[in-house]
Amino acid sequence: MLWAEAWLLDQIEATNAARRSPPHDPSLDAGFVCYNTTLQTCCYDFTPWLVDAEMRRRAAGAPAPLKIGFVSGLTGELCFYTPAQETMFHNVVRPMLAFVAAVEDERAKHGRAQLVQGY
Repeated sequence: MLWAEAWLLDQIEATNAARRSPPHDPSLDAGFVCYNTTLQTCCYDFTPWLVDAEMRRRAAGAPAPLKIGFVSGLTGELCFYTPAQETMFHNVVRPMLAFVAAVEDERAKHGRAQLVQGY
């Protein structure tokens, strides 16, 4: 039974490692943020995250527009677990960028990663 526990722990650690965001580039200012769809939801909960990111950009004095990089783990690629998640991303999350005049930017995949809690 011990080998099974070790194997399972290895699988869990590998999965968690693959879900991490790409490495942060400290030369990017607060206007560059990374949204990781494996750690955060693709639903209406994106709204407070987006507003928070825009408020942080303004507070830091970073130039507009807010630049967002969408990723699904370390590879930096975007993938979805379910068709519903993909539908929400394309029909709710991505169009919501216009709410704060944000844009998608490949460099932002290495921007600041932030989780919004308590909303």
